[in-house]
Amino acid sequence: MKHRYIEFSSPEGTCYIRNDRLKQLKEIDVVVFDCDGVLLDVRDSYSGATAETASILLEALTGTKVNPSIFDGDVFFAFKKTGHFNNDWSVTYAYVMGALSTLTDSELSTLNTSASKVEDGSPSEKLNKLREIRTPRHLHPKHIKESLIKLAESTSTGGVEAMDSLLLPRIGTNLKKLLHPRGNVGENITSTLFEEIFGGAKLFQETFGFRAQFTDKQTGYIEKEKLVLSTATVQKMEELLNGRRFGVASGSLMNSAKHALGYTIDIFPRNAQIWHEDVDAASTDSQSLHKPNGYSLLRAAQAHAPYRRVIYIGDTMADLLTTRNADKENPKFSFLGVYATTAQQETTREMFLSSGADAIAPTVNQLPLIVQKVHADGDTQ
Repeated sequence: MKHRYIEFSSPEGTCYIRNDRLKQLKEIDVVVFDCDGVLLDVRDSYSGATAETASILLEALTGTKVNPSIFDGDVFFAFKKTGHFNNDWSVTYAYVMGALSTLTDSELSTLNTSASKVEDGSPSEKLNKLREIRTPRHLHPKHIKESLIKLAESTSTGGVEAMDSLLLPRIGTNLKKLLHPRGNVGENITSTLFEEIFGGAKLFQETFGFRAQFTDKQTGYIEKEKLVLSTATVQKMEELLNGRRFGVASGSLMNSAKHALGYTIDIFPRNAQIWHEDVDAASTDSQSLHKPNGYSLLRAAQAHAPYRRVIYIGDTMADLLTTRNADKENPKFSFLGVYATTAQQETTREMFLSSGADAIAPTVNQLPLIVQKVHADGDTQ
């Protein structure tokens, strides 16, 4: 179904409001923000960290040096647009398993046997052991990219679980045990290596309480992030909401976000901040509450209860699905999708339009304009 939108211009690009959502959007009295891609421009951080992590892992597994540029914006977005690869540990895992799937059955069998011989030890010890015993295999860059795009399309509704069901019969479960992204940092290879590369050795130690194993670089990709949310936007929204009725529902680790946001984090009441570790603590082995589950959004909004309507601002399909899942439990949630801070701006804008997002804007800084427009147009209908 194609939805009708009210369109209007801003200095940063076109804004859209669904015509049939005006009445609901007039009720907004709480704003919950995603962090990465909304509060922060992370286009040069997460995609770079996932690419470099995957490249290092593939070299250790096969002996082939894979240029990180293979995992470009097209590949990164292919997984992100599914809505089921919100966590970048999962994206890294998908890159590695998808690349390995281009090997022959015989090569995969040998690699899986090698992985079975890697026993207890630290993540760096496990990876070094694998380097010692694995048989070199040659990966073809062109085949890797083609395979990953197809893999993202094939797992568009199930994420990591769907990918495992598709690939593990060929790749084997020993590699999954070695690389699976849900293991704890400090114990799991994928998550530990990613966080060291992303944050750098200094922030890694501050966040997790122990020294980096893989890198001695003091800074990481996180230093490339830039603050998007302006002081003017915060001040205007305080006026419109009669106070700082703000929250954060993010898959980021709190200390990493705090490092990148600086003093901006203080505008959000602590009990309205829900981060990766908060969701982890509430999840169980049988049920993950991470996005697109609505748990983080519902918890962030609860800090401001009672409320009439909450608008969640995100930049991915996972954020839109999170909003809809929260709305199923408590029908008081709307979604604003932002597109100018994404790797594929026009594709993201069209994705939100075709998916029926309640509102769409270039960045978070058009939020006051949208709220004012909703009240102006809503009063005339």
